[in-house]
Parts: sequence; structure tokens; C-alpha cells
Amino acid sequence: TSAVHDSSYFGRIKATGLDVLDLVNRLSTNKVDHLAPGSGAPTILTNDKGRILDLIYVFNLGPYILMLTSPDREEAVIEWLDKFTFVEDISTENITTSTAMITLAGPESHKVLQNMFPEMTAIPLPLTSTESAINNTSVTVVGLDIVGTPGFHIIAPFEDAGRIWNYSTKQGAVAVGEDVWQVLRVESGVPLYGKELGEAFNPLETGLIGGVDFAKGCYIGQEVIARLDTYDKVQRALTRLLINTDRPVEEGTKLVSDGREVGLLTSVVRIPTSGKILGLG
Repeated sequence: TSAVHDSSYFGRIKATGLDVLDLVNRLSTNKVDHLAPGSGAPTILTNDKGRILDLIYVFNLGPYILMLTSPDREEAVIEWLDKFTFVEDISTENITTSTAMITLAGPESHKVLQNMFPEMTAIPLPLTSTESAINNTSVTVVGLDIVGTPGFHIIAPFEDAGRIWNYSTKQGAVAVGEDVWQVLRVESGVPLYGKELGEAFNPLETGLIGGVDFAKGCYIGQEVIARLDTYDKVQRALTRLLINTDRPVEEGTKLVSDGREVGLLTSVVRIPTSGKILGLG
């Protein structure tokens, strides 16, 4: 099956200029200055203490660079880029409200996508992008592993969102709302800003090591993160939890083992089919 979810609440930034990739490369944890048109990479903006400002996905679309941010973090990312822009050729535009982002996820999502866009010559692999069209509506499709399974973000003008949503459901995608999407996210151990991501945590604690290039050289927060890795000083790790209790459980609850505080419950969901309570901490 394939799920379809309206992910328009995630941030989207359009950046143009010769120095965009170079600047993002100098400010973040992963190597992105080499990205060829059609390719992308996750990277993390960290402050001078190595704490997370946001996890972003950077895609080189050719004429411009697309950055996908966490919900309500697009302005913070733009301000962070502006803060370190001096003579660089870079211009940013917040396109979150002028565009929509419809997400397909699940083992059959590539079939749904192919049926929606029969003229698409190749289904985008994870961390690649392609341009396509549906009834004269131009869209950008990016491949990502989403909620623990292969998936695709379809980015289109805001006014075309309903049409694209209807096309996806006609092709068999099952509409999934926020509650079910959060269950899929927690089941897959995917961190979310404001819960498992934020300035209380560093990238190594949150399982984002795939977005850190230890050989790329300097970036803001690099010394702290390198020291944590070199001296094995990472104190916490993002963990999935099965919670056995009949009592209400709230996010923010302290996790205790043998009378000692060992962590914090950051996300809690109840699986509708089984009633099991799952968490991240």
C-alpha cells in the first residue's frame, strides 16, 4: 500500500545565487557544496555549542536550491543564513505558503507516483529530484526515505494541491491524517523538531549521524561535535520505547531506572489497531 499525507506544514525555502551551496556547506554538518543538479543531501545547522538549529534537506534543482526544513523553522533557517551572509551571492525566498507538499510513503508509493505521472521517465531514487507535470501543472518530486519507508514529496503551487491529492487517492493511495502520521513517525524512530530535535540536543544523540560528515572540515559547532565523537562523550541516544501502563502518559515525563533519572519521554502515540503505547525518548 501507499499512504498520502499533506506535509505542507514543513518549511520550504527557495535559494538562488552562485554561493548558496558553499554557504550552507560552511554552516552545516554535511558536505553539500558538491551536489549536482538533481541530487540532494540531509545536513544539520548547529550553533557554536553543537546543538541543533534544524535538520534540513538540500536539493540542487539546477536553477535554484530547494531547502526542506522542519515545521515552522523556515524563517529561523533564513535568518541563520542571513546572519552569516556578507558578500556571498545568495538570495532566499520563503515559499512555504505559496506551495503545497503532498507526500507519498510506503512500499507501493512508486507505483502510485508512476500512475500519477506516466510521462516521468524515471522514479527518483532517495535524495534525488525530478521535474514533472500533471495536466499542465508543473511539480517537483523529491525522493526520500520517509517515516522509515521509501517515499516521495510532490511540491506544487498551493492552488493545485487539491487536484494532486485527488489524483493520488484515485491511484489507490490511502489518505493519512496527522494522528496516524505521528504513529508511523514514532514507530520508525524519526525525530521531529520541538520533540527530539532542537537546541537541547546534538546530532549524535538524535541518531542523525548520517547527516554528519566528519571529514568535511570546519562548520559552526564542528569542534564540539568532533570532540563528542572522538572521545566517545555522547551521553544520550534516541530510543524507541514500548510503554506498558493503563495510566495517561505525557510527553516530557522523566524516564527513571533504579531511582536514577536516565532520560526524557519526547513523543507518545497510541497505535489505533492494537492500543499499544509507543514512545520516543
